[in-house]
Amino acid sequence: MIHKLCLKSFKCFEDKTILFAPLTLLTGLNSSGKSSVLQALRIAKEGKLLEGLGDTRDLRCSSSSDFPEITVYFTSNTSTTCTIAEFGAIKTDNITKYTDKLYYISADRFGPKVSLPFKSTVSHVGNYGEHVYAFLSQYRNQGGVPALLRHESIPDTSSIIEQIRAWLTIITPGISFDFQIYENADMSAGSFADYRPTNVGFGLSYALPLLVSILVNAALISTSEKDTTLLIENPEAHLHPRGQTQLGYFLALAAQCGVQCIIETHSEHILNGIRIAVKEGKTSSSNVIFNYFVKDLKTDLSEVTSIFTDEQGMLDSWPDGFFDETEHALLRLI
Repeated sequence: MIHKLCLKSFKCFEDKTILFAPLTLLTGLNSSGKSSVLQALRIAKEGKLLEGLGDTRDLRCSSSSDFPEITVYFTSNTSTTCTIAEFGAIKTDNITKYTDKLYYISADRFGPKVSLPFKSTVSHVGNYGEHVYAFLSQYRNQGGVPALLRHESIPDTSSIIEQIRAWLTIITPGISFDFQIYENADMSAGSFADYRPTNVGFGLSYALPLLVSILVNAALISTSEKDTTLLIENPEAHLHPRGQTQLGYFLALAAQCGVQCIIETHSEHILNGIRIAVKEGKTSSSNVIFNYFVKDLKTDLSEVTSIFTDEQGMLDSWPDGFFDETEHALLRLI
């Protein structure tokens, strides 16, 4: 599990250490550094720059003359450093052996599609959820979903496919789900309530890769020698508030079951779902950190405040701008 991340001369961070827990939320205004944290972790894992980010000139902190440096610390007291040299060349030690089960799911996920590509063997749902059916097909009939992560409607069922179907009801109550693989055409297709995904809106298609990735990895955790870490952008996308709250609750259960979740979010409902899970004793308060990012417009540097919760789900601080827009808007309506 990733314990902390140190960023030096990287984008809006001159020299910053960011703490992580089994469940970590990254939140703050747009362009405050949240995505940069996920990018740093992905660069360290890949040992190369991500497509579209540019080179050192684009990644170097504006207030520093040093080359960017990314250091990832793990709970096994192991650390690994990745230095981005001139023109984007990367010098790194062997980080892959520590992060081969670190996966990323983008905010830019595939929405409703009539079909998706198929590969016979994949290790994850894909950055955009493009391999969700192929990944699920490998584990469709497998059990092993931990008791804590089983949906309340089928607590005695550990089947991955049945648990996925049950958890999809937090988005659309009563919804059914199935998928088919067409190997000869290298294609896969899913259906919700016997309808094409294009006929049931965006929420189900956006949430499906998250549910599949978490439930499969949680089921496999007992047989794996290495932790799984998921980097997830905007899990709340296209979900109604109740679904967002229940998804936050689900993420807390996942972290308790050994799947580390590092979440970039703008949703107070995701936050509250996690707090409810803590209050109800489904996960420990020590398993949760909320990191709040604020950029100083004068220096163009970002500060990070780590916020913790007690066993009742109450936060130890509530900085200005931290999920307080609802209160501000209501005050204007009085």
